[in-house]
Amino acid sequence: MLDIKLIRDKTDFVRARLATRGAGDETKIDELLQHDEQRRKLLAEVESLKSLRNRVSKEIGALMGQKKLAEAEAKKTETKDLGEKIATLDKQAAASEAARDALMLQLPNLPHESVTLGNSITVVTAARPNELLLTRTAPAGLTAAELYALADWLEAPDFPGCDLKLPAGGPRKLHPHPPGSPAPAPGGFPLTPPSH
Repeated sequence: MLDIKLIRDKTDFVRARLATRGAGDETKIDELLQHDEQRRKLLAEVESLKSLRNRVSKEIGALMGQKKLAEAEAKKTETKDLGEKIATLDKQAAASEAARDALMLQLPNLPHESVTLGNSITVVTAARPNELLLTRTAPAGLTAAELYALADWLEAPDFPGCDLKLPAGGPRKLHPHPPGSPAPAPGGFPLTPPSH
């Protein structure tokens, strides 16, 4: 989970790093900070009221010592009202904290500063019928959308199988597996190049 102090102190940095993921998480920052600010204001008000209640409680003791019972009773009523207001504000602060923390739990870790804006992982294009061209632009794996598109294409009824050709220094290509040629090794790259 991200540190709230980092989000408060470096809001623009956090927003920019989250934007590189392309998932829209940066839009949650403003709402998160609103809940955090509301919580902090409520806690400050609670502390102020507690301080006032303590001061009034001391006054009650002094009034009781001076035998001013009517004034002491009025101060007791005041402390009771302060206690109820403190309890209400504590509940509101807890609700703001819960909302803030729920949003923080939804935020992913910040990508490293070398990660650029958008999908910088793989470009998948259809080069020809039954041929995908996968161009790697970063060392990470395929995104969920890319895996889904690839699985959908591989499961097409007219797809005969495949060989994976790895040209030295070039993009990776997925070729149709020609009928009658050896099948790729299970769990690894095919041992035979495509025959076209």
